[in-house]
Amino acid sequence: MKLYILPLAFLLQMTAIAQENTDCVNAIEICSTETLTITTTGEHGVTEELGPPCVHEELSLLEFGSNWFYFSFVTDGEFYFTITPEDYEQDIDFVLFQSSNGSCNSKTPVRCMAAGENIGDPLDSMCLGPTGLSPESQDFFEDYGCAPNSDNFLAAVDVQSGDSYYLVVIDFTATEGFRYDIEFFSSATF
Repeated sequence: MKLYILPLAFLLQMTAIAQENTDCVNAIEICSTETLTITTTGEHGVTEELGPPCVHEELSLLEFGSNWFYFSFVTDGEFYFTITPEDYEQDIDFVLFQSSNGSCNSKTPVRCMAAGENIGDPLDSMCLGPTGLSPESQDFFEDYGCAPNSDNFLAAVDVQSGDSYYLVVIDFTATEGFRYDIEFFSSATF
């Protein structure tokens, strides 16, 4: 009987309940690089200010189907992550904010991903599927659609001891019950 309980406990530990982190003030604090499986709700209570460059005259990245995460680093290093949607056709966007004092009221966007399919194009775009931050990417922002230079990833972040960040992951298609995995990589300690 004990052999069945241990794997179940492990699986429950690896799954996050999305309803509790749909707003910045309820962000899940990330303390390790364990992979999380997130289920979206399509709901949130507070519409957060995303700010430039995530909102400009051509792009209005809105928060819906969102999940929030919080990171605080105790050593210097490089930080990045990969978000892998359950369904390749889901359009996942995200904004990474740096917070000057660890609160939701003092956050500034440092990475903004809005890329997705070009309307009318076949659903085989390189801007669908996995997304995130990568050491191989150089850009800090990808606009909506799928420009020729888009790869659906943004540059990794060099973090310092004491830095705090918030990440909002947006399910642009806002499908309730949709799942994605988020895997974190860091040479810095949370």
